[in-house]
Amino acid sequence: MKTALVLVALLVVSCAGDPGNAEQEGTITGVVTDIESSGLNEVTSFELRHDGMTTTVHIDEDVDYGFPLGHLSAHMTGGEPVRVEGTERDGRLYALSIEDV
Repeated sequence: MKTALVLVALLVVSCAGDPGNAEQEGTITGVVTDIESSGLNEVTSFELRHDGMTTTVHIDEDVDYGFPLGHLSAHMTGGEPVRVEGTERDGRLYALSIEDV
């Protein structure tokens, strides 16, 4: 159900040019509530609370986010929001970019 809601939200704010494209892109802004990692800067995913729901955002190993991903913990403890541009692949939301708001 959560994945379906995220996909609907991404479709509403879709940036994808081809409606037949299997990958949907969009932007969400929210507060980091949890981080999955195997070490300080080895983040694999994080939870983002936005619009009354929580979404799991996965990290794409091939993307350079421009900062050490351990910085997300400062957002979690400080409650400062982040903006995530993401794409849905195989039923998961992957971050293409993550920015301070």
